[in-house]
Amino acid sequence: ITIVFLNNTLKLLQEHYTKNNYREIKACLYGKKEFSKYFIDRIFFPEILSASVVHVKSVSCPNALIDLHSHPINHCLASKKDVENFKELKAVNPDILMVIMCSKNRFAVYE
Repeated sequence: ITIVFLNNTLKLLQEHYTKNNYREIKACLYGKKEFSKYFIDRIFFPEILSASVVHVKSVSCPNALIDLHSHPINHCLASKKDVENFKELKAVNPDILMVIMCSKNRFAVYE
């Protein structure tokens, strides 16, 4: 899997991550998929319902290509709850990826 960030989406994501280093973030990434490449050209930060250093709950990301949230720095493994939520998303949208941002430049991708 290759994720290509277009239109400054990576920079916006990194800035949001840095500004919110006291809590997890959530982002909905939109674009198109061509074979195993995901081209991301839009990013949306949904309303956060609750968040802490180890948890984030937000409104859903309808039709997102990538469902992204952060974890504490260098903790890149998905939790049991992450996996359960992702299975539900995957049942509705088989192309969706779950991405965990675990530092400004480090990501874990789940398909």
